[in-house]
Formats: sequence, C-alpha cells, structure tokens
Amino acid sequence: MKEQEKEFYIFDLDGVLVETMYNYGKAFARVFKEDYGVENFDLDYYVHELGGMDGYGQISILAKRYGVTVEDYDALNQKMHEYYVETLDHIVPIEHNVRLARALLDAGKKVAVASGSYRFIVDRCLEAAGLSDIPIKVTASEVKKCKPDPEGYLRAAELLGADPKDCLVFEDTPVGVKAAQAAGMRVFRFYDTLRDGPNV
Repeated sequence: MKEQEKEFYIFDLDGVLVETMYNYGKAFARVFKEDYGVENFDLDYYVHELGGMDGYGQISILAKRYGVTVEDYDALNQKMHEYYVETLDHIVPIEHNVRLARALLDAGKKVAVASGSYRFIVDRCLEAAGLSDIPIKVTASEVKKCKPDPEGYLRAAELLGADPKDCLVFEDTPVGVKAAQAAGMRVFRFYDTLRDGPNV
C-alpha cells in the first residue's frame, strides 16, 4: 500500500508568487489622496506592516494613521479595488517562487493557495504566473476572517485533506506568518531582497 502523503504546500499569493503589494498600496494612496486629501501616504509602511491583511483591516489602520474618518468602508474598498484592477495587466511574477510551485505541481505534490485577495484577483494573478492549475484556492471571497486569523489556512488544509501540522506555508509578511502559526503549520518566510533587505 502506498504511504499516505504527509507533506502539503500552501502558498500565499501577493508578495510570494506575484509582486502586487505596491500595486495595492498605490491604489490606496490614490483613494486617500482623492477622498481625504492625504498627501503623505507611506507606501513602504503599507507594504511592510499591512501586507497580508484584508482590505477592511487595512482601511481601519490607515484611517487612524492619517487621522481621517471613513464613513463607508465598502465604498472605499470597492474604489481601491477598481484602481487596483487597472494594474492587473502589469503583474510581475516572482520567478523563483513560481518555479518552486511549478516543480511541486509537476511532481504530483498537493499544493494550495491561501490569499487575502478576492477570488477574481487571485485567478487573474495565477493565470499571469502560469499557475492557474493550482487546484485549491482559498481567498477573501471564501472566508469570514482574513489573516492574521488562521481560518484561510485551516480551510486550505481541510480542502487538501491534510493535518495542519503536515502543511508547509510560504509567506512573506508578519501577519501571514502569524496566521499560519496559529493554524499549527510550519512556515517558510520569504524575504524579498528588494523590499526587505537580505534574507535571514
């Protein structure tokens, strides 16, 4: 009898398989400037501190940071995504991580994506990266709580038929690492040397 698979792989999307965090940040900066007059939006703060969170959590933190009152979170989030979607034709795959995911898929390993982005964005990004055949995708469209809550990772493990302790997660943000650890999974944190400095 073939030994049961004991290794499962779950990839974050933004900042791991595709470089999109600055795209999101620029979309937020545009909205906060147009709607609230914020001229000093800090893209690096957004990328390093808020990456991995869902849009609503980001809006709450950004509103406090810039001293503005957001009356309609849904409208702001929708406007941000409209601006973000304009950038989807210029998605940049992170090639070495894409090659890793492709090698695992081609070797017959069980692979999933767990992302704080919405399903239609995840699908577009994976298509651009040549990874649309990843069979399991858990997105903000399928969960009630996003990272740092572990719900997305636990859902991915469930769909993989995996015990969380047998899952290896590839992440790039502290928020994502916390979510994976809270799910009881092992984590490999990817550091982008252009964004984060040397790997450690």
